[in-house]
Amino acid sequence: MKIPVALPFRLLSSILFLVFPLISPSAASGVVDGDAKKAAESWLSDTSLPVPEALESVEPLTRQQAETATQALWKLYQSESVGSNESKALPRPTVVGRAGEVELEPGELKTGEKTMPFHFLQRGESDKQKPMFIALHGGGGAPVGGPHAWPVNTREWQTQTRFATTIYPDDAVYFVPRMADDRDGRWYYGYCQDAYDRVVREAIRYHNVDPNRVYLIGISEGAYTAYRLGAFMADRWAGAGSMAGGEPLNNAPPANMRNLAFRADIGERDTMFDRLGLNQRYEEALAKLKHDDPDGFEYMIEVHEGRGHGIEYRSCPQWVFNFTRNPWPERVRWVNIDVHGRRRMQSYWLALDAAPEGQLELDARIDRDTNTVSVDVARREGENLIPDNTTSFRVYLNDALVDLDRPVRVLRNGDEVANGPVERRLATMVQTLAERGDPNYCFPAVIEVAGQ
Repeated sequence: MKIPVALPFRLLSSILFLVFPLISPSAASGVVDGDAKKAAESWLSDTSLPVPEALESVEPLTRQQAETATQALWKLYQSESVGSNESKALPRPTVVGRAGEVELEPGELKTGEKTMPFHFLQRGESDKQKPMFIALHGGGGAPVGGPHAWPVNTREWQTQTRFATTIYPDDAVYFVPRMADDRDGRWYYGYCQDAYDRVVREAIRYHNVDPNRVYLIGISEGAYTAYRLGAFMADRWAGAGSMAGGEPLNNAPPANMRNLAFRADIGERDTMFDRLGLNQRYEEALAKLKHDDPDGFEYMIEVHEGRGHGIEYRSCPQWVFNFTRNPWPERVRWVNIDVHGRRRMQSYWLALDAAPEGQLELDARIDRDTNTVSVDVARREGENLIPDNTTSFRVYLNDALVDLDRPVRVLRNGDEVANGPVERRLATMVQTLAERGDPNYCFPAVIEVAGQ
């Protein structure tokens, strides 16, 4: 099945329902039951232990059994029996009206040695599954006396919260953090990456947030990170929106934006730090990528006439709000770079076994008609891409990507490295669910490709 890069959410929801129909609780109890259920429950509660034999020994699953097990494992993962020993970062979101009349009490998220104050709020009172925005304020860094002492960041946080409660889209959940340390003054540091990942996991696990409608947006200093972590954590987001910021191409590789909706808004007079120029060059890069790959790269770069660093902030969140993540794209572009000492080890249905040195680039495609996965792997050396056959990687699969009842062929840089049947395994499903904390990345099958 060929699914475009970014679709209006109602259409994509219908497609996904056809691929993975909802399974009733009674039907879902057959595969994840008895010893297998106890083993999954135990291991999901403590993933530092080896995968239990009771999971490894389960016979290969049929397609229907894998679909059933996905529902059962996600229900188990959400249960208190699995999460009882965890300290939760997010309380129930505070419901606010259209004008944000409710007094908000900030929470505090511990991330590493830092503390990140935040507001967690919900626009609209319905209990249906909701989209979520992570909304980063402007400001930056200052050599002040303490982590939260600079009034500029406090004021910008208040402004971002006000926007979330008034002008941003209705019927959504908002995580609005305050910068964890004004002396660092950045939103993309490692402890920030940990915080966002934890927030997304908890929001979809415990607060009925739609995992395919999570958006990263930011203003000014936050806009830089919408660029950086939009590209760096692309498989987490349905869309990313930068307002009054900009990044060089090497900080936010445009190729990584293939499968999420990206928008940047900038004032035509916002030339300090070359912000306007950065956006113009990024637009040129995206236009070229879109020309060469028209099924990908849904983007908009909007220049606000007559504006400087202050622009109109309503349009960007509303634009990305119209898009839904496709967790199983037929093509994945992944430029693996270091962001503040961190490497991402997974992107959509691809995973690396070890953090690479330098800049590794992967371009992977799936041809469902021939049941073939093609992965081109290269290292960048200056302006040149050198094919790399030494890197080990994994290809995670489900029946939306390939027909697992037929042999699957894998090519690396054009050479066949695998060709044969692939089993759906319950242990693989439990491991991938724990790794990603997302039911869409609960994959039943994996092909491991060793480096040569």
